Amino acid sequence: MKTLLLIAVGGALLGCTEEAGVKLRRECASVTDEVLKGDDTVPTYPLVEELKTYGIEVPPVAPMRPPSGTSDPIEWLKGDTPRYKEAYRKYQEEQREYDAKWDAARQSPNFEKAWNTARTAKRDEMVKTCIVTRAAEMGVR
Repeated sequence: MKTLLLIAVGGALLGCTEEAGVKLRRECASVTDEVLKGDDTVPTYPLVEELKTYGIEVPPVAPMRPPSGTSDPIEWLKGDTPRYKEAYRKYQEEQREYDAKWDAARQSPNFEKAWNTARTAKRDEMVKTCIVTRAAEMGVR
């Protein structure tokens, strides 16, 4: 909706007809929808923020790779030392906890609503970017 308003205002300021703005919006929406057909992802941050609005607890961050406590990358790659084994055990534990929290969040009845909201925001941003890019190509500032 904000994007349509952007087009209408931009078109009015530039002396364009409303039809040109609507056509540009429709074309950008169509291209965006085609691009998103095979992409069922949403950016994590907007999804997490939306989940919070529904009161769904999500893990703060994924476990580090290499796991915390491993300062030497060579040690991490070798994997032979007791320090590595302890760090890797800790990493696996953190990863299991992280995955369990996300699994619990996905089981919430509001998870899909939050995901759809984040997906719609992603789509709207892509449409807006398309419109701005196309307008710039047409010489509209």
